Amino acid sequence: FYHDTYSVHGNRVVLLNPGSPTFPRMDSAGFALLEVKGEKVRVERVRFW
Repeated sequence: FYHDTYSVHGNRVVLLNPGSPTFPRMDSAGFALLEVKGEKVRVERVRFW
């Protein structure tokens, strides 16, 4: 479930579809940042309000 991928400062960024199963449309507005380093995965959620 992703819309597109980008490269930002040499890092791969995946833009998830709005309303994806990760954060449904009825949830608070915002987005999530996902960092993958080897086998470690870190997710940071950013809410607009």
